[in-house]
Amino acid sequence: MEDACTKTGCLVIEVLWEKHPDLRIPGLDNRDWASFEGYDECLDSVPVDCLGEIVGEMASKLRGGAGPGSVDAIAMENWLLRHGKSLQILREELAEWTAWLCNTMPPFATYHALMSC
Repeated sequence: MEDACTKTGCLVIEVLWEKHPDLRIPGLDNRDWASFEGYDECLDSVPVDCLGEIVGEMASKLRGGAGPGSVDAIAMENWLLRHGKSLQILREELAEWTAWLCNTMPPFATYHALMSC
């Protein structure tokens, strides 16, 4: 950090301090603070549109441990990609579930049933 910057000739630490100013604490009491603007209406969120093809694309990117029913990513990827057309129905079903869970407010019982599998 005590080395000189090759571009400016200043100390590296001085260049870094110039690029990263001190943090600012938002003025929560100040109505003109830009981070907390007021709006007349709250717009709906953008609906999620999920297709079986998207599920297939994302399946190849799965990583990690337990998923639905403690299924690991490798098993889920194999279910969604390695069995040809027979599992197109599963991909489409997962796409419908994704759209339903993202775009609506399912009853609590739905989440309870999903988590108990």
